[in-house]
Amino acid sequence: MTPLRAVLDDAALAELRARREQGEFHGLSLQHMLEFLLSDGIMPESGLPVASFLALEDWARRREV
Repeated sequence: MTPLRAVLDDAALAELRARREQGEFHGLSLQHMLEFLLSDGIMPESGLPVASFLALEDWARRREV
């Protein structure tokens, strides 16, 4: 399986910003999103919405195909 961080290129960052602005990944800042992806899916103990992190992981896994 490809590490989540492998999907982080300029196009992916632009897509993440756009999706976040449209309300996807509710409750996560871009910083939280990048930290999660760079840690290869280790969810921080932050009280942030778990569903948003899971949606972010799904998004990254779809991009790796």
